[in-house]
Amino acid sequence: MSRLKRASVVLAALVCISLASCIIGAYLWAAHHYRQAEQDLSKRDFAAAYSHLDAYLQVHQYDGEAHYLAARTARRAGLADDARRHLEDCERLGWPSRDAIALERMLMKVQNGEVAESEDFLMSCVESDHEDAILILEALSEGYLRTFKMGMAEFCVNKLLERQPDNPLAYLWRGELRDQRRSTQPAIDDYHKALDLDPELDEARFRLAEKLIQIEQVREALPHFEQLHAKHPDDLRFKVGLAECYVKTSALEEARDLLDSALVETGESRRAFYAMTKRASLAMLMGRPADAEKWSRKALILEPNSQENLYNLYHSLDLLERHDEARIYEAKWHIAEDATRRIGTLMEQVLVNPDDPAPQHEIGVLHLRQGRDDLGLMWLVSALQADPSYRPTLLALADYYEKKGDIVRIKEFRRRAQVDAAPIGDGPGAPRGNR
Repeated sequence: MSRLKRASVVLAALVCISLASCIIGAYLWAAHHYRQAEQDLSKRDFAAAYSHLDAYLQVHQYDGEAHYLAARTARRAGLADDARRHLEDCERLGWPSRDAIALERMLMKVQNGEVAESEDFLMSCVESDHEDAILILEALSEGYLRTFKMGMAEFCVNKLLERQPDNPLAYLWRGELRDQRRSTQPAIDDYHKALDLDPELDEARFRLAEKLIQIEQVREALPHFEQLHAKHPDDLRFKVGLAECYVKTSALEEARDLLDSALVETGESRRAFYAMTKRASLAMLMGRPADAEKWSRKALILEPNSQENLYNLYHSLDLLERHDEARIYEAKWHIAEDATRRIGTLMEQVLVNPDDPAPQHEIGVLHLRQGRDDLGLMWLVSALQADPSYRPTLLALADYYEKKGDIVRIKEFRRRAQVDAAPIGDGPGAPRGNR
């Protein structure tokens, strides 16, 4: 064999070895990610587990079982779009069965609060000890909590604890239920239990810290917010919570610096609203009414009827001796105060009778009037969950989308309300017979 041919053979062999090494390396890399995903799932860290499954599927694109697991994990992590994409891949690959894919799609809707169409079927699955009974109960618990159906949420959470007494999510949700019913100490106990079972469950730590602040146990709340902020330095909720602890422990400069850094990062986007609000209140505490006026005005651009900011603005204007302008905002503050009081009364009604759409409808309308569109729409959707044909809510939604110029939704809600071009009013608290 000539020297040239020998060199060619050696080069080809090296190329094959290199390619084989790359392929083996890719498979080992993917296997590592799959093992990590399994470990994260055992710890209920669904977001981390999903990121590893997504990495695994970059190599094993045709693994239908892994796509299905990724869909479930993404759903449980709150990543609905990713879950849908993986279910589409499952359908394309023909794994698993159509019934299993249909069930997972049903759980996605239920977890998001669309419970009414599926609850009877899913409850029958739980009663017959379906292999996915735990996942079904988790999705139902979340869905009922989202739509404020507290009795059904409590039933599902208790069923979940019967089957899995060490489920930290169940204690988190039971804490939320008790929180809604203003059972403060039992809620705190449940959040503690959730953290004992899963110290990495950040939502339980956050809710516990919030409750501790509410009952003036600020020094107990402080280490929780410090831990959350250290773990998620860019999360605005944790920055604002930590700043509130600093305020309540008289570390006002530290609170100011933390809030100012948060506001530099977020600018004047809507997500900066709570930081702006706390910054205005802090300025009042520090005797700086001009700063309080500045931050209150910025926050009121985002939520024009914010009770706390209207109060800070009118009070700061008084201190700045601009009394005529202060009286205007004082009047607006009293209106917002009345609306907040009314929402509290309506919430009590929802807790007593979650199937009555009227109080849920009125809460939604009040939030919309105060510029809180997300909350307003959530409550209006919840009213339709209680009664899909409740006419005042259908008209309120048609009115909302008319202002947004969404022709498709205007027509849909008017069709369901059985009106054509009649004037639309939101009719808060209209009687149930008015359909």
